[in-house]
Amino acid sequence: MFPKKEGERNATQDNGTSAIPSDLPDLTEPSSRIWEPYLKLAEKYDKDLVESWRDDMESLLIFAALFSASVTAFVIESYQALQQDTGQATLAVLLRISEQLANGTISTPAVQPIFQQQSGDIAVNVLWFLSLGFSLACALAAVMVRQWARRYLRTPRSLSSISDQARMRQYLFANMEWWKMDLVVETIPILLHVSLILFMIGLLLFVHFVNFQVALSLLCFSVIGGVVYIFLTITPLISVGCPYRTPFSGLLPLSAKLFTAILTVALACLAMSIWLFLSLITIICPSMQVSKCSWALQNLQILGQTFSPWFKHFVSFLQLLHRKNIYPSYWDLKQLKTWVGQSLKISSFTS
Repeated sequence: MFPKKEGERNATQDNGTSAIPSDLPDLTEPSSRIWEPYLKLAEKYDKDLVESWRDDMESLLIFAALFSASVTAFVIESYQALQQDTGQATLAVLLRISEQLANGTISTPAVQPIFQQQSGDIAVNVLWFLSLGFSLACALAAVMVRQWARRYLRTPRSLSSISDQARMRQYLFANMEWWKMDLVVETIPILLHVSLILFMIGLLLFVHFVNFQVALSLLCFSVIGGVVYIFLTITPLISVGCPYRTPFSGLLPLSAKLFTAILTVALACLAMSIWLFLSLITIICPSMQVSKCSWALQNLQILGQTFSPWFKHFVSFLQLLHRKNIYPSYWDLKQLKTWVGQSLKISSFTS
């Protein structure tokens, strides 16, 4: 009824009845004017990014659920071929007994026939069980991505200070970029595509054992679909502006780079091993000259920059050996041993 005095207002706020909630950002700090525009732009960007992830994962979850149910129906039918059918075994024994009774000879008792699994049934079940596993793995990965996205948005908002929110958001975004989370999200649909491919291969084998004509028509459909899928996968690699692509379109360049890096490192290690072996021979034949292998050493040096300090010291040891055309003498080896020991001590002290 009457307005409260200033002291009563402060007391009420101290008691927590009408104070500002703690989850709201503190706009009284000096840096709030700097970080507030950044947070607005960052929040808009993060919402768009997370919404696109959620839409993709939601569609994957729906398709994976329906596809898993379909594969399960086929698996229930196919795995029975890996077990002996007791009804057929009983029928075979009864037919053997009736044959013996009809011929009037009961010299040999009727026994249950030996069950043997067919290789075709095993192949079909392997393909379909793998297809079901890939489909369930895709569904699990989609659920995990939705959880990661929710945590990415919720963690900065739990802080009250605007500057802390901005720092936390930048910290999470930097780590998300470093761990290539966007690449992981883009490769999750590959699991579902692999599951569909395995299912179609198993379906072709299954239908082939049932009826050849039906299998031939299904094979024609699969070949046409496979050609179209390969075309959609390769076309974006040839024409950058092509809007049609598959999840493998972005994975093929990365796989090619990884394969090239592994092959280059393997060849560099092989070349340096041959160089070290030939250098050891120069101890017996000092007149023998060994040519340098600069290409392999440069590749190993690039590799050493991304690995542990032990590998870096090993590469530096090879560089010191590589400065000479022949393998060093005994006294040179003692000096190298002392130098390597000192460098290891210095690196352990500095770390």
